[in-house]
Amino acid sequence: MTTDPVHHSCSPNFNTELAWCVDRRTLHIHRMGRTPVKVQCTAVEKNSGKTEDCGYLVLEIRSIQEGKKLAKWYPLLNTKYHGTKPQLRIAMHLESDPVENASTNADEDRVPGQVLNAERSQTQQRGSQSSEETSDELVPRLNVKNGCMEIGPSSAVTQLYMYGVTVSFAANLNQLVTRTSKAKLKPPYHFLYHLLGHEVSTESFDSLSNPRFPAERASVRIFSNPDSLQKYFRSNSSLQVFLCCGDVVFGEAVVPLDQFGTGSAEPKFPTLTEGIFQLQPVPANKELSGRIKPEYRPVVGLQVEVYFPDMSESRKENLSDPELNDTSVTVDSVSLKAQEPSPRRANSLDRGIQSPRWQQRLEYSPPQRLSKQKDTHGDASYAQVERCTQDILTGTTIPDAVPKVPLLATEPERDDQMHHYCFTLDLRSIYLYPPCPEIQSYVRYHYPFFGALSPFVSEMWTDLRPDATVTIKGGYCTFNFASMAAMLEDAFKELPLHVEVVCADRGKECLFGTADLQLHPIFSCHTTTFVGEGNKVGHRKILTSKVPISVSEGTAAGELQAVVCLDDLGIATLPAGASVGDVAKTPSKHVTPSKKNSKSMTEEEVTAMLTELEVWKEQQEMLFRKQLKEKEDAHLKVLTEEWKQHDIERERILKRKLKENQDLDDRLRAALEDVEKREQSLAKKEAEVTKQKSDFQSLKARLQRETKDTITRSLTEYEQLLELERKKCSNLENENAKLKAQVCEQQRHLREKDKALEAIKESQRTTLSADLKLRADYDKLISEKVELSKALHDALGERQDFKEKWSAASQELQDCKKRLEELQRETLRTQRDEVEVLYQKSMARLGQRQASEGGDAAKDSALPEVLNPKGSVATTTEQRSLPPVPEADGRTVKSGGGAWNQHIRRLVQERDTLLNTGVYKTGDRIIIELNRHIAEALGRDNK
Repeated sequence: MTTDPVHHSCSPNFNTELAWCVDRRTLHIHRMGRTPVKVQCTAVEKNSGKTEDCGYLVLEIRSIQEGKKLAKWYPLLNTKYHGTKPQLRIAMHLESDPVENASTNADEDRVPGQVLNAERSQTQQRGSQSSEETSDELVPRLNVKNGCMEIGPSSAVTQLYMYGVTVSFAANLNQLVTRTSKAKLKPPYHFLYHLLGHEVSTESFDSLSNPRFPAERASVRIFSNPDSLQKYFRSNSSLQVFLCCGDVVFGEAVVPLDQFGTGSAEPKFPTLTEGIFQLQPVPANKELSGRIKPEYRPVVGLQVEVYFPDMSESRKENLSDPELNDTSVTVDSVSLKAQEPSPRRANSLDRGIQSPRWQQRLEYSPPQRLSKQKDTHGDASYAQVERCTQDILTGTTIPDAVPKVPLLATEPERDDQMHHYCFTLDLRSIYLYPPCPEIQSYVRYHYPFFGALSPFVSEMWTDLRPDATVTIKGGYCTFNFASMAAMLEDAFKELPLHVEVVCADRGKECLFGTADLQLHPIFSCHTTTFVGEGNKVGHRKILTSKVPISVSEGTAAGELQAVVCLDDLGIATLPAGASVGDVAKTPSKHVTPSKKNSKSMTEEEVTAMLTELEVWKEQQEMLFRKQLKEKEDAHLKVLTEEWKQHDIERERILKRKLKENQDLDDRLRAALEDVEKREQSLAKKEAEVTKQKSDFQSLKARLQRETKDTITRSLTEYEQLLELERKKCSNLENENAKLKAQVCEQQRHLREKDKALEAIKESQRTTLSADLKLRADYDKLISEKVELSKALHDALGERQDFKEKWSAASQELQDCKKRLEELQRETLRTQRDEVEVLYQKSMARLGQRQASEGGDAAKDSALPEVLNPKGSVATTTEQRSLPPVPEADGRTVKSGGGAWNQHIRRLVQERDTLLNTGVYKTGDRIIIELNRHIAEALGRDNK
C-alpha cells in the first residue's frame, strides 16, 4: 500500500491513513510470529520517472494498543542523507469493526486467516447499463450468516449457485507495449477483474514475452433464483479483465456474458463461457492494433461459469467420516499458514480454496499437463473433482433428511471435459524454387497452446538446393497435453502454426522465410480408431499439406511439406491428492433396505433405528468437534513452539545483522574520510593543472605573436631584397641599352675612320710627301694601337671583375627569388637570358666589324678576342672612350665638340649608375678607371 505523493521538502506532510482488516486469531498469529510492517520511503522524479530509495523503517505490531493513537518519531534506516538523520512520525492503533465481529460470531466454521482490505474502494463491474440495474434487488448483498452473496428479493432466494472466473494463461503480451511506454511499465505485472463488485488480482509475473503464472479460479457462492440471476447477468452483460502494471492499466479483454442473461422463458444453469480472448491496448491505439499480426496477437485464456454446488448428499457423509474430517482440518491449517496480510491478494471475497496438492501451476498453456503417476481416477473429470473439493471446503449447509449417495455420482457428466490429446507434427521436406541460392538452414516454430516454453528447433544444418526436394533433419515432434475440444478447435482456428526457416549468412543467423501452417482443417479429416496403452480406444486424424515459404509480401521462395496427426486418447485423468483421493475412494455407507426386510420391519423397529441413528449422529458430531478442537490446540501449540524458536533465531540474526551493520558503518565512515582526503588532494591537483594550463596558454600566445612578427619581418625583408634586385635588373637593362648605343657610335666612328683612311691612301698615292706623312701617321697609329691594346686589357680585367660581382649579385637574386615565387625566378631568368643573347649578338657584330679592318691591327686584336670572347664590351668601351682622330684642317675638332661632351656625360652617368647600385665603391678599380677616362676627356676638351 502506498501513500499519496507529496512534494519533496524538509518537512513533507503525508497525512495518509493505511489500514488492514484482520480477525483476532490472525492478529494473534502475526503477533506471535513478530510479523513486521516495513515502510519504504522513495523519491520519484516527475520528468524521467526515476525512483531513488531514501530509506526505510521497520515497525512492530506487538506494541499496538486498541483505541490509543500514540504518534512517535522513527528514524529512517539506510538513508542516503548525511548529517542529521531523517525521521517519520507514525501512529499505529487498533479499531474494532462491528461487521467483522458479527461475521466472526455468526460463522464459527469459516476458514481462519482471511485478510481483507477495508480501505480499498469497491469498484463495480463496467458493462452495458439498463433500467433493471437501478433496482436494489439486483445489487449483490453480502450474507454474513451464510457466507455468500444474495441477488434478488430475499423471499425469492431458493437456490445456491457458484459463480467462478478462471484465468488460465496468456501469450504475446509484449505486443501491447510501445517503445515510449516500455520505459514506464516495469515488472511485476498481473491481471485484475471484478467479481460481484470485489476486486480480484492474479499472481504477478515479470515477463510480458513469456508470462508464467499459476492458473487461478476465483469463485463466489450466490443465493438467488434463476430469474433474478438472469436479470443480473442481462444488466451486466460483459466481464472486463485488465492487464495491469502496479496501478496502471495497459491492456483489456472483454468476455461476453450474453448467454448467461438470455435464453428461454425458463433459464437453464449451469452455463459456461471459455476461450481465448484478445487483449486490446489501453488507451485504444488503432495503429498499434493494426500492426500486430494475427499469429502474434496478445491473448488470454479465460473461463467464466455458473454452476450448482450439488454437495447436499456428501455433506453428512463428510461430517460422519473421521478420515475426511482430518483432511478438512489439514486443509484449514495449511490455509492458516498461507494467509498473509497482503492488500492486493485480500480483495477477493472467495478464491475457491483448493487443496495444496491440487493447485498445479500451468506452464504457459491453458491445458493441464498430464501427470506420470499411475494412480488416477477413471470415472471423473478434472472439473468434477475440483468442484467437489471446493464444495467440501466451503461448508454448505445440508439438510439432515437427505439420504447419502456416492460423491462422484452427484454431478452429471458435462460436455466440457478435459481430453488427453497427442499432437504430432512431422516437417518432411523443403522444396526451393530455381531462382533461390543454395543455403544452409534449419526450421523452428513455437505454439504456446501446447505448453512448450521454448521454441522447437530442428537439427542444424540442412543444405537446401534450388529445384530439389530436401528432407528436414529432426523435424518430428510430439506434444502431449490436456484440453477441451472446443478450446482446442478455437485455438487451431485463431492461431496458425508459424514456421520460420533460418539460414546462415556470412556466419550469422538470419530469417530466410516463413510459412503459416493452418491446423483447423484437421478437424474435417477422416477419423480412424486405434487401441493404445491399457486397451484404451483412441481416435486419430491425419492431415498432409504443403504451404508456401514466403520471403516477402507476395513472394514465395519454396514449399514446405508437413504431416499433422492429432490423437484423442479420451478423457484426461489427473493424479489424486490426499483429500480428494479419500473422498473418491470412500465407499457409500448408505445401504438401501430390501423389500423383504422392509415388509418385516415394524414401526417400532423403524423408530428405534432412527433414534439410534440420531444418537450415533450426535456422538459423531461431538467426536468430530472434540477431535477438531484437539487438533487445533495441538496445531496452535506447535505453532507457538515454532514461533518461539523463530523468535530466538530472529533475535540471534538481528544481533548478528546489527553487528554487521555496525562494522559496515565503521568501514563506510573510514571510506568517507578517505574519499574526503582524496577530494582535497584532487582539488589541489586540479588547481595546479589549471595554473599550468593558464601558463601554457600564455606561452602559446607569446610564441604565436613572436612567430607572427618573425614571419612579417621576414616577408618585409624579402620584399625589400626583391625590390632591390628589381632595381639592379632595371639598371643592368639601362646599361645594356647604353652599351648598344655606344656600339652604334663606335660603328659610326669606324666608318668615319675608314673614309679618312681611304682619303689618306688617295693622298699618299698622289704625292710622295704624303707617303712620309703617312708613315708618321702609321707610327702614330701603331703607338695609339699599343695604348688601345693596353686600355683594352685593363678594360677586360675590369670587365671580368664586374662580371664576377655581377654573378654574385645574380646568385643573391636567384636565392631571393627561390624563397618567394617560382614564376618570378623564371621571369628574371628569361630576362637575363635575353640580355645575354643581345649582349652576345652585339659582341659578335662588333667582332665581325673589327675583323673587316685590314693590316696588323686586325691580327693583333684577334688574339684577345679568341682568348676572351666576352671582352668585346670592354674593347668597345675603350674605343668609345677614345676621341676621334683630328684632321689637319681642323674640321673634325669643330664637329667633335658635341661628341666629346656626350662622351663625358655618358662616362659620368655610367659611374653614377654603378655607385647608385651599392655594389661598387669609389675605391674600386672600375670606378677609378672611369674617373681617369673622365679626366682625360675633360683635359682633351680643354685643349
